[in-house]
Amino acid sequence: MLEAHPYADIFPMLTDDKLAELAQDIKENGLQHPIMLLDGKILDGRNRYKAWKHAGLVGEPATVDYKGDNPLSAVISLNLKRRHLSVTQLSGVGARIAEFKHGGSRKKQEANLPLDAQLPIDNEPKSENREQLTLDDVSNSLGVSPRSIKHAKKVIDSGDKRLIAAMDSDSVAVSALDQLVKIPIPDRHTLLDMLLSGECKSVKSAKNRLSDMKAAALAAQREAQILDIMSSVRLYCGDCLEQLRQVGDSSVHCVIIDPPYGLEVHNTRSGEKDYADGYDYAFDLLDDVCCELNRVCVKGAHVYVFAGSDFRLSGKVYDIMSDYFTMQDWPIVWQKDNHTMCDFKKWYPRKHEPIVFGHNVEPCRELRKCIPDVITCPRDNNTGHSAEKPIALLEALIKQSTTTGETVLDCFMGAGSTGVAAVRQKRTFIGIELEQRWHDVAKGRMVEEASDGV
Repeated sequence: MLEAHPYADIFPMLTDDKLAELAQDIKENGLQHPIMLLDGKILDGRNRYKAWKHAGLVGEPATVDYKGDNPLSAVISLNLKRRHLSVTQLSGVGARIAEFKHGGSRKKQEANLPLDAQLPIDNEPKSENREQLTLDDVSNSLGVSPRSIKHAKKVIDSGDKRLIAAMDSDSVAVSALDQLVKIPIPDRHTLLDMLLSGECKSVKSAKNRLSDMKAAALAAQREAQILDIMSSVRLYCGDCLEQLRQVGDSSVHCVIIDPPYGLEVHNTRSGEKDYADGYDYAFDLLDDVCCELNRVCVKGAHVYVFAGSDFRLSGKVYDIMSDYFTMQDWPIVWQKDNHTMCDFKKWYPRKHEPIVFGHNVEPCRELRKCIPDVITCPRDNNTGHSAEKPIALLEALIKQSTTTGETVLDCFMGAGSTGVAAVRQKRTFIGIELEQRWHDVAKGRMVEEASDGV
């Protein structure tokens, strides 16, 4: 196989379809012009040689050695006269020509003689009087602007074979290819494909199209990730006892609840309270709920029950839970950053709330860390729900009692803070809320948390 001389590579090869046409012509009519060689390499006739091989003809095509003293000028002269090259292709030719050194009289160049007379280039080593071809020399000789040749040089210097091929085949304007050089791969090639396919007419429109595609892909990815996260969340709206019956046996690893001891509690400075529902209702409900929780919890599952702002509640809550769970004898204390209202001249305001803690039948699941029974955490007031609990506190309890992927249950979900904490800690969550309003608020908060996590 014959190799191409560097001078021959100044000009682009024919496209595949044109090469196929040439191969068919040579097969039918023979080789009309022999392959010109210099130092055993093809100086002129690369396309004819490739077409000969493509035609499957026997033997090697006829060759002739170059006898002149200016092979580069010969290559340029032959190709410019024989081939119809576009501005983009000529720009590539000019960029390659400008890489070579030359000597000879500057008067010939200044006289604007034909290209083969202007470029007396030979294959000798560089001497002191040899100079780099000026951009204007090449520009004037080829009839293309210096700017276009500069564009082409950047394309060639990039070493990107796809850009160079697009330039040599005149598939994309050289000025557009220069813009693509500045863009990292693979975006560069995506933009190039848009230009080659005709989907976009300019680099600017291709960039805008790619930006839209990326935004759409990112949105779709985010939506898929959110759906994946939310697939681990099951929310029910309705009576907690009825909805708990839909939860499978031995499927819950941790329960965190705040029963409605008194809905919409109103405190006054004199210590009076106004409850929409009284304690008896709350205690009867808690007893029924504990019966269901005992069924749905795995062995040893941890159960946390907030015992409200009235300290006397914790004892009653403890007694009810003791019928179903193994109890810690003392409550966990949540220390708040604010205190309750009361008659400050007579009483000390409360700044904490007890959390009654126990676990389902033995064996008890181990707590993840040893932390004291007093947890300091400021209140949250993000939703306006009267019993909203801080997410940081709920996260601490969830991390103590579960591992990634395990299930947390809150059957008095309210504004959904337990669910937000569970999503944040990558736990499965089951939430039940009686009121549609707060059910919707809770769902929105968990979707938002899932969105923030992707």
